Amino acid sequence: MMRREEKGRQNRRDVGQQSTFVRGVSPKVSHRIGFTLIELLVVIAIIAILAAILFPVFSQAREKARQISCLNGVRQIGLGLAMYVQDYDEVMPRIWYGTSSALQMYFWMDALLPYIKTANFFSACPSKNFGDWTPSNYIPPATYARTNVAFAANALYSQVRDTIDGQPTTPPFRESTVALTQIIIPASTIALGDGSRYYIAYSAHKLQTRVELDPPFSFNWTYPNIGRTTDQARFVGRHFAGANWAFCDGHAKWLAMRHVARTNRNGILFLFTNEDDENW
Repeated sequence: MMRREEKGRQNRRDVGQQSTFVRGVSPKVSHRIGFTLIELLVVIAIIAILAAILFPVFSQAREKARQISCLNGVRQIGLGLAMYVQDYDEVMPRIWYGTSSALQMYFWMDALLPYIKTANFFSACPSKNFGDWTPSNYIPPATYARTNVAFAANALYSQVRDTIDGQPTTPPFRESTVALTQIIIPASTIALGDGSRYYIAYSAHKLQTRVELDPPFSFNWTYPNIGRTTDQARFVGRHFAGANWAFCDGHAKWLAMRHVARTNRNGILFLFTNEDDENW
């Protein structure tokens, strides 16, 4: 009888001891909750490292998407330009239309608008930092819509200054008309590209043409640019130090500003002139 009682007490002790254990875990570990400070710091450090690696990648991917969207807009304008030239006896649009420079009524964007169907394409760069373009209202009271244009027409070397330039230089967009036959290599002549907000990138001659490829840049800009020395009538490299360009044959593509800023022996940016002057 006493042996049975002792055996029963022993069994109860064994059950009580087993209830405090978790299989595979020591009694000391089973009472622990949370993380130590060192473990939390390690996790935070890992998260910070991953963020430092991934955030620039996400930013570049976002800007690449903007650049592609912008290129689609430039391509549509390039196609509209090609259709306009075919309809108007192979003549390029003028940069402005009116009775005089003081009485400009509408601009090259308005001339292409019937072929593009929507004004949105002239504002189609998501990376721009200004408002959207609205068409000119040339029915009195007239409004002159020369600003908030995402893409500037190529009007570099607009004045005939052969002595200064050391050669003939003419752009595809001028105050007077330019025949397509005057553009010797349309596929290698820039018609328009990412602009600073103004409707043209302008200069009179090479002494008035500024090329900024490295900082510091004018006007507190953060990107390379090409255009007139005295104001913001310039092309700008908003996308990875480059811009989207439409050429006189209608095709469009992205090119780095360093690529389009190449000059010939006369110091002329030959991709912006109608002449076949790369090797002059």
